Amino acid sequence: MISKIVIFGILSVLVLSSVSMAASGQPVNTGGEAPMGNYNFQLAGNSTLRDLTYSSDGITSMLAYNITVDGVNNLKIPSNVGIDKISTSNMTVISMEQMHTLVVLTESGLNSESGLNSESGLNSEAKIVVNLTSQPIELKNNLKIEFQSQVGNMLSSDMNNQSSTSMNVFEISNGSFLGYLFTNGKTTLSNNNTTITAKNDNSLVAGFVSNGNFKSILKNYFSKHKNHEQFKYNETTGLMSGSFVNFTFNSSTHVISNFTSRIGNNTDIFQNISANGNGTIGASSRVPPFKINEPLNIGSIFFYANNSYTYVIHNNPSIESNFFVDNGTMTFNVSPGLKISEHNINYGFNKTMNVSEAFQNSSIAANVTLGLNHSYLVSRTSVIVSGHGYFGIMSIRGGKVTISGNKISVATSGLAGISMVSPPGLQMVNSSLEAGFMNSITSGKLAGQMDISNYNGSSSNMSIFFNSSLRMNITSVQKGKVTVEVGSSQHKGTSISIYISDKFISNTGKIYVTFDGKSAILSSINGTLNVNSTISAYYTTIQENSGTVLIIHIPHFSNHTIVVSSTPSVTPPSSTIIDYEIVGGIAALVIIGILAGLLIRKKH
Repeated sequence: MISKIVIFGILSVLVLSSVSMAASGQPVNTGGEAPMGNYNFQLAGNSTLRDLTYSSDGITSMLAYNITVDGVNNLKIPSNVGIDKISTSNMTVISMEQMHTLVVLTESGLNSESGLNSESGLNSEAKIVVNLTSQPIELKNNLKIEFQSQVGNMLSSDMNNQSSTSMNVFEISNGSFLGYLFTNGKTTLSNNNTTITAKNDNSLVAGFVSNGNFKSILKNYFSKHKNHEQFKYNETTGLMSGSFVNFTFNSSTHVISNFTSRIGNNTDIFQNISANGNGTIGASSRVPPFKINEPLNIGSIFFYANNSYTYVIHNNPSIESNFFVDNGTMTFNVSPGLKISEHNINYGFNKTMNVSEAFQNSSIAANVTLGLNHSYLVSRTSVIVSGHGYFGIMSIRGGKVTISGNKISVATSGLAGISMVSPPGLQMVNSSLEAGFMNSITSGKLAGQMDISNYNGSSSNMSIFFNSSLRMNITSVQKGKVTVEVGSSQHKGTSISIYISDKFISNTGKIYVTFDGKSAILSSINGTLNVNSTISAYYTTIQENSGTVLIIHIPHFSNHTIVVSSTPSVTPPSSTIIDYEIVGGIAALVIIGILAGLLIRKKH
C-alpha cells in the first residue's frame, strides 16, 4: 500500500529555470541566525545550515547538527509570491505549509549556465548532506510526496515527475518533532546511520515535514495539566481505564467496546462503537498532524486515526468525546435500558468542516479536533442518550442520523463530526429534574452550561453551549468562590442555573450571589423564572440528592459579572443567605443559562 503526504502551496509555484539568482534579483543572505516558521538554524556561508531546530508549542528539539549543500542555485521564484525564503548562490531554503515544512533546493552544475558547479568548479552531481542528531527510520512503503498546484504553475517537469512518483523518505521522531525527511535524490546512510547523503544529477530537493503536531500538542498540554486524571492502558486486554470512563479498544478491528461512565451507577453507555469508510483523513490532509493506525494515549486523552475515521476520548468529568468519519458510516450500539431520542436544537451551531480544516497541521485545528479548548458546541442535530442516572448529548454535524432500535448510525459522503458530552450537573439527578432539563434543552430554553470540577487539586473547566447567542467566561476560580462573566447578542433577560456541590461551598452551608456587585434577591422558582424586572437580579434554589441547583434571573443583557460564594462579597440583606446542608454530589460547579419565559427567536 502506498502512503502519501500532500504538500500544498509554496512549492507549487516554484519554477526551476536556467536563470541564476543574481540575474533574477533574488536576495542573497550568507550568515547569521535564520528563524523560518517552526524551524531555526545558523546560516554559515553559501552552502551550510548549522544547528537546525524545530519548535512547537513551547518545546524545541535539535534535528540536525548541520546540512551542507554542493550545487548551484538556479531557482526563480515569481515576484508575486510572498514566501519565507533564504537564497544564496548554492541553494534556496523555504519555510512553507503553515510553517511546519522546511525545504532546501539546489541543482547540479551540469544544469547551470556555465556548466560548472560553483563550489567545486567541476561538473558534478548536486549533493545535500544532512547530519542528524538521531537515527532515522527508512520507510519501505513507497511513500509519496506530492506538490500540488494552487495557481497552475508547477515545478520543472524534471522535478515534478520525480516527486509525483516517489521520494526517498525517512521517519524522524525527536522530541517535539515527529515527521519525515524527504528527498528526490539517491541516498546513502553513514556515521551510524545518522548522516544522510542525497545526490542527483539534475534538480535536488531535501526537506523536513512534521506530521506529529497532535502528539507534541498533547505532550505540551499535559505538561501544564499534570494533575488531570490519566488513563491506564492494559496492553493485553486493550482496556483503557479512567476515573470517569472505561472502554476497550481492539487494535486489530479498531472497535471500541464497553464504553462505560464511571460516574454514579457505572452505566454502560455503548456496547460498541465502530466505523467503516473510504476516506482521506490521513492520506490527503495538509500534512497530517498524526500517524495513522497508531493509537495515542497521552495523559487523559485517547486518540486514534486512520484514513476514514478518528476517535478522541477524554477521561474528564464531562467524558468529552469527539468522533469523525470521512466518506463512511460510524455506528454506536447503545446499551439496553437506555433511552435514545433525536432532537432539532433550533439555536444550536451548524457549521461543518472539511478534512483539511479539521486535520490540518496547525495548533488551532488541533485544539478543536482534540477538544483542548474546554468548550462544547451543541449542534442543531443532536441525540440525547439517558437512563440509569446517566445523561449524555451527542451532536452531529455533516452527517445523516439514523436510529434503529438501540443503534445510532451517522453516514456521510464527506466529513461528519460527532461530539459527545455528559454534563456533570445532570448525572444522578432524580427523574423529574432530568425530564425538566431535557425539555429545557430540546425546547431551546437552556442556553449553555459551565462545569468547574476540582480533582486532585486541579481545576477542570468545561463550557457547554446550547445557544450560539450566549457568551460565558469564567474569570476566577477559588475555593468557595467563582466569578463568571456573561453576555449575549440578545438584549432580553434570561435565567442562569448553577449546580453547586458540597465541596464548592466549603461546608459553610451558605451561598451568596451577587450580580454586578449587588446582592441578588431571594425568590421562589416561579418568581425567579417569571420575574419581569429589567433592573434587579433574583435567584432561588432547588435541593437535590447530588447537591443544590441555584437559578439566577439576569434582568437584561449587556455584559455582566456574577459571583457565587460561600462567603459574602458584599453585605447582603438577610433574605439572600441560604442555610442548608449539602448532601453528596460530585465536586462540580455547573452554570446553565436558561432563557426566561418564552423562547427568544433568533435566526442563524
